[in-house]
Amino acid sequence: MSRVTSSMIYESHYWKEPLLAAARWLSGLRLSENTRESTYVKLEKELMLGFYSVRKLIETIKISDSTKKIKFDILWYKNTKRVNWLNHAFIDENYDLTKSHSEQRDIEFICNLFVHSYVFVVSGDGKLEGVYVSTDRQKNQKVYFVPLEVILKIFRIVGRDYPSSSTFTRKQNGDLVATVGK
Repeated sequence: MSRVTSSMIYESHYWKEPLLAAARWLSGLRLSENTRESTYVKLEKELMLGFYSVRKLIETIKISDSTKKIKFDILWYKNTKRVNWLNHAFIDENYDLTKSHSEQRDIEFICNLFVHSYVFVVSGDGKLEGVYVSTDRQKNQKVYFVPLEVILKIFRIVGRDYPSSSTFTRKQNGDLVATVGK
């Protein structure tokens, strides 16, 4: 009996091209009262699968260290009411949207917001403006607002990042540390 094996994300092109396609689709998306449920499903899938893909590309050393270090400005709002499955979509009732706070966060942090999201609410009138998102661990402290511009930048930057070099160093405990350059 023969055995077929393959390493995870051997060729990153197949993971990066869909990110660029998702960015094109998201940039043209328009929302209204008449937006079909299937469009919201596609939106959620593009974001969830997109950020999961970005995280897997980070974990499999398929994007450069310089890309991983890029910081983005995102807003957050303080929690005012306990969040649960019955009220998690009521952003205006659970968070003080009158006072925003700003943080700079890297790509991996933003990926984890989406991958581990408990609160996930899209925002926009006409054009998609961004997504309110919070994890199961953060939902009772704050909700983040990730603007569409940040989402598009992440998908485009990662989708076009094809590193040209990598160096591995073995630590004393035997672990390998990778340095990935453009």
